[in-house]
Amino acid sequence: MFCPKCKKEQTSSDSCIQCGVVFAKISSHQKNSQDPSKSKISGENSSSHLRSQADSPLFFESRWNPPAPYALEALSLLMALLMVLIASKGIFAPDSFILMIVHNINLAFHEAGHVIFGIFGNENLTILGGSLGQVLIPVVVAGSFFLKRDIAGFAFGLFWMGESLLDVALYMEDARLLQLELIGGLGMEAHDWRNLFNHWDLWRVDRQIVSITRWISWLGMLGACLWLVRKAKFQVS
Repeated sequence: MFCPKCKKEQTSSDSCIQCGVVFAKISSHQKNSQDPSKSKISGENSSSHLRSQADSPLFFESRWNPPAPYALEALSLLMALLMVLIASKGIFAPDSFILMIVHNINLAFHEAGHVIFGIFGNENLTILGGSLGQVLIPVVVAGSFFLKRDIAGFAFGLFWMGESLLDVALYMEDARLLQLELIGGLGMEAHDWRNLFNHWDLWRVDRQIVSITRWISWLGMLGACLWLVRKAKFQVS
């Protein structure tokens, strides 16, 4: 006889001498797969199981893919260190190599945002597009990893969004201070948020807008870090 799985020729027995498969189990599985009534019941049970998971209040928590070993711990530690660095030196710190790398990445997406939103032909949207671009890119990253059910990637996207929004808050604050050096050495006439505050007449509340933006930024970064620590602790998949 031949084994139905590995095709090894052998004498009659209960299991294969090469792969170890039990012949009775294979025969039972083949019969079940050929029985349409059993397949229908199995499909209904599977659908019911998926529906019960989707209806569960823990659906958001329970369907994440298992992370790589120590990936969550390493990323949560990196996030915590970045928050400490930002809190001690500020979001824009020319003397910090790490913070300047992050700032320059945000700056690249900021400038790209001007070009992308400039397609619509609206001057104010073009100006605002820089800040929108550097915040929306992390949102897209977070959304992409969320759809893939990747814990580390989703948390990274959320943290990056908060960090980039904090960078925007600094730019907002500089609309009044005019201390940041603009690209190309341009003057205050090219300052995005000075122009936007002028256009919308928001100088009476500009400080409040900066404060609220900063609070949202820090809550976003802290929330992403704490959520990741929780996942690392309980390893919920």
